[in-house]
Amino acid sequence: MADGFEDQEWVKLGVAAALAKEYQADQRSLLPLLADTFERSFPGNVQKRTKGMFGAKHLVSVEIALGDFVFAIEDPGSGSLVASRKRMVRGIALKTETISMAECLQQLGDVLEENARTSAETHNALARSLGLQQ
Repeated sequence: MADGFEDQEWVKLGVAAALAKEYQADQRSLLPLLADTFERSFPGNVQKRTKGMFGAKHLVSVEIALGDFVFAIEDPGSGSLVASRKRMVRGIALKTETISMAECLQQLGDVLEENARTSAETHNALARSLGLQQ
């Protein structure tokens, strides 16, 4: 890992806080940011659902599988984004619960931050997604 990792602004702030800041700035832009970051960091663990035809498709939900949980963030079209978490055991959903976006972003941010400490790919994906790297 590159020297100075701990000194970078978004690491000092915390990934969850940086994601929350992005969410406050523009909720709708958070979905593609999360999808892109997690696809780069955890290939094969992201499911995206789009709506629309031809070139006018837009992202309406993202599911991110991490360990025993699948986090889902959906855009209902109006109002706030909706987050949920499913507990999975051997491919079967045991419990699905709606959680606050703050809780969801905290948990996703913690996973990304931990992975970014050891994975240059995750580190670079986060920096690009948060506009801190070209």
